[in-house]
Amino acid sequence: MSLELVLGKPEVNNLKVEIVKSSLVIDEKLQKEINKDWELFLEDMKRKGIKAWNGKKFRFEKVEGNKVFLSETDFKTNLCLRRLNKMQLRNNVVVITNIVTSDNYLVFGRRKNVGVNPNVIAWIAGGVEPIENSKNVLIDTMQIELKEELGLDINDYELGLNLVYKSIEQSAYYVYFDTKTKFTKDEIVERFKTADENEENSELVFYENTKKGIEQLINNKDMLSEVTEYFTNDYES
Repeated sequence: MSLELVLGKPEVNNLKVEIVKSSLVIDEKLQKEINKDWELFLEDMKRKGIKAWNGKKFRFEKVEGNKVFLSETDFKTNLCLRRLNKMQLRNNVVVITNIVTSDNYLVFGRRKNVGVNPNVIAWIAGGVEPIENSKNVLIDTMQIELKEELGLDINDYELGLNLVYKSIEQSAYYVYFDTKTKFTKDEIVERFKTADENEENSELVFYENTKKGIEQLINNKDMLSEVTEYFTNDYES
C-alpha cells in the first residue's frame, strides 16, 4: 500500500494552515546536481516548444491536530528532486477533489500528453503555491483548480474536506476534498469545454457513483494507481 493516512476527516472550516521555515537541507553537491538537471530540463522543454516555469511552491512539513504546517520551496527544486530520484526529500503538497455530479457521477480527467503521468486518468488536482492574501491556501488552491480546469465558480458546488494522505511512492501529501456540484454530468462537460485555463486534462472521464461504477473504475488500467488504491480501500459511496 502506498497511501498512508496522516489526517482523518477534519471539518473544512476547522482546517488551519501555518507557513514555517523549511526543514529541507540541500548541500552544495546536491544543489549542483539540481542546477545541472534543471538545465537539461530547460533544453528539453525548449525543443518541445514549452515555456518552463519556476515559481514558488509549498512542501509539507507536519500536521498537528487540525493544523497543517507548510514551507516554501520552488518548482525547480521540487521537479529536479523527483528527476534525480531524491523523492524522499520532496514532500510535495497536492490538493485533490472527488467530484460528484447532481446525477451521481464521479468526475475524473485524462491528463494531457505532457508533464507527469501523461494520458493517465486521475482526479482534478493541483500543486499548492502561495496565494496573496489567502487565509487558507489549501482551500483556495482547490477552488482555483475547480475554476481553471472545470469552469466551476464557488457557488456551483459544496466543498468538504475529507482526508490527508501521504503517498509513499511519490513522497507527496494529498489533501482530499469531497465536492458536490449542482450540475449534471452533461452540464459539467459543457463547463469543461469553455474553461478558461484548462491546461491539465484532454477530456473528462465519468463513472457512476455506485458499487458497479466503482468496480469499473478500479479495473481501468489507465487509472492512476493511487486513485485505484483510494477507492479500493477507503471510499464509501
